[in-house]
Amino acid sequence: MSGSSLITYGLSSLLFGSFTVNLLLGKSGGAIIGNLAEMLLLAGSVAMFGIGTLISEARGKSRD
Repeated sequence: MSGSSLITYGLSSLLFGSFTVNLLLGKSGGAIIGNLAEMLLLAGSVAMFGIGTLISEARGKSRD
């Protein structure tokens, strides 16, 4: 795995972790961010994961 794909996977994990924490806090009534920001966190997490996957696949194909 390359460094750039690890960075994007790390960012994806960070964004998804923030989403999860806010979701759990919202369940107890103390959400930090609103619905729109929550949706953007989740979309950003998915985008970073997708980019990381594409980078990994491209590097794998170039080795073949």
